[in-house]
Amino acid sequence: LPLENNLEKLFASLLAIVGLVFSAVFTSLVTATVFGLNDPGHAALQRTCRSYLNHHHVTDDFATRVKRHMAARGEFGTCGKAQRELKLLEELPEVLRVELHELVRAPILSALPFFSKLADASAVTLRQICHRGISSGFTLSGEVCFHVGSSCSAMRIIETGDLVYVYPGRSPSRTDDDWIESEQEETAFIPVGKGDALSEAVLWIPRWEHLGTLWAKTDSNTLEIHAHFFEEVVQNHSSAQPLAVQYAKFYVSYLNRLDRLTDVMVATDDCQSEFRDKDHYVFISHFKQESGTEATLLRSELTELIMKDTSHPAADLPQPVFVDTENLVSLGGLKRAVSKSDNLLVLLTPGLFRRPWCLVELVTACENDINMVPVLVQRVGMEDFRHPDDQFYKLLQSGAILAQPELEILEAEGISLCNVERAIRTACRQIALPFSPHRSANVRRAELEDIMKRCDTSLLL
Repeated sequence: LPLENNLEKLFASLLAIVGLVFSAVFTSLVTATVFGLNDPGHAALQRTCRSYLNHHHVTDDFATRVKRHMAARGEFGTCGKAQRELKLLEELPEVLRVELHELVRAPILSALPFFSKLADASAVTLRQICHRGISSGFTLSGEVCFHVGSSCSAMRIIETGDLVYVYPGRSPSRTDDDWIESEQEETAFIPVGKGDALSEAVLWIPRWEHLGTLWAKTDSNTLEIHAHFFEEVVQNHSSAQPLAVQYAKFYVSYLNRLDRLTDVMVATDDCQSEFRDKDHYVFISHFKQESGTEATLLRSELTELIMKDTSHPAADLPQPVFVDTENLVSLGGLKRAVSKSDNLLVLLTPGLFRRPWCLVELVTACENDINMVPVLVQRVGMEDFRHPDDQFYKLLQSGAILAQPELEILEAEGISLCNVERAIRTACRQIALPFSPHRSANVRRAELEDIMKRCDTSLLL
């Protein structure tokens, strides 16, 4: 029937609104009932939660946050997918779970310096960390992942979501539209997102505490690498231990140079450039017949200097100084030893540039951007070393410097005479430092310190 007056129209509108509200409530109740039938345990937990909050007179604001979280933990809530994936993994055999965890998690970890090197040094260790040492974390938007001053037990890597790290701990209001700006100059807000890492220090420093507060702007998922599992796995794999010791030393050294510490690993690139995957700090290249004794003496005294300085980056290397006549079985091993060194110490003697193995060392260092330090051996009765001039390089290119067997060795290694010339020129570009084994201990010590200073510049390259 048509409505005859405004009062009837108003009454009809009110009835429509009431009907709509009733329909929405009814639909919500039916949906909740169906979900409760699917997961009666979660429904009972929600009822217990409501009763607990009412009994303890929890504020409405906090109660809403708790209920949001409980809803998210439900079978069809925000966390439901993660829970169902966890149940799926439980149905798989152990071998498949290990491989699946490695396939999913290793690429994420390998974006970080230590785990990138660990993948090469000890793949089995990385596999075990992916399987046993990592769990998934979830934080609802507007909630806190951790507070400043709280004890830290795991390193976090952000999988999804947008978060903000606040230090020294002031928390932004949940109603703020802009989470980045702050009225206090001494407080800094750092945006954190997918792929970012936090609290790596807990893996290397005992009893680490959070130095700031981490908030979630949106619902966020994280991978959490637990420190105690990480330590246990590394200790059980000897192939990973030297790398872990070396990286821990570099990482702590890096932290000590910072003006202000945070939980955010903002210096991944810096750590990567400083963390050198090297076996030796110094490789001594020499012609054994002319400077074998001096090379042995240099190895002994340089090793002593390094070991006395426990803060030196090379102090933890098993063999910080390598002489090319030690443990050498092939040119392939020689080239690898050079490429795994920070510095090539070139002992300049008259016959050095006529020895094919020494030339292989020079070319390998040049191709791998190894810092070359020329050292002029000064010994009574030794013929003076003459720096190569244009005439020398002409003779070299014509084949007059090296005999046919030496040329064949270079050719077998894929080294041309142009490569050799470039390497010799690079080695002789710097002013040679003296080494005089016959002089007093004080003079020799001063010479050694100068050599170490020149070698230490490789840490800044």
